[in-house]
Amino acid sequence: MVLETLDVTDSAGIGALALKYRGKPVDLLLLNAAQGPTPQTAVLSLAKIDFTTAGDSFAVNAIGPMQVTQAFYDSVAASGRKLIVAISSDSGSLEASVKKPILYNYKASKAALNMYMHTLSFETPRKGITLVMLHPGTVKTNPGLMRIPGALETPDAVGRIVALIDKLTPADNGRFMDNRGETMPW
Repeated sequence: MVLETLDVTDSAGIGALALKYRGKPVDLLLLNAAQGPTPQTAVLSLAKIDFTTAGDSFAVNAIGPMQVTQAFYDSVAASGRKLIVAISSDSGSLEASVKKPILYNYKASKAALNMYMHTLSFETPRKGITLVMLHPGTVKTNPGLMRIPGALETPDAVGRIVALIDKLTPADNGRFMDNRGETMPW
């Protein structure tokens, strides 16, 4: 297994990494880019939305993963497993997200990621690629999330995701699911 770290907003870095792997199969392209909310960006009203930060959120959470997918698409198609997994969030679901005026930029950018990937899933079968979006659950990755009842420790969340990825088949193409494999609402 080879793991690579990449800034998904760095087009030159994406191109360089794609060039490094040109002609080499990539069995699993795992897109785990996120600019999560902070106390400063978890605004509570329309008047406080910072649209510069919104642009940054879209660049990291939606456009970047799509750009990486575009760069590595042929390498994934050349592999045996042919799998693209985008780590999303229930915040990107119109139905499952918290029904409060918070996380405007995060919610909107994760919904954009889901739509990009959902739309691509109509193209992936032509290359035999399976593409899914996964909500990992609430994971204790910052002090605010650590206070949420039922939040998962990082090793537990990763274990669930790895187990789920191992079970994915072409029949799962285009699905948005949680860490148990249950379908998430759009």
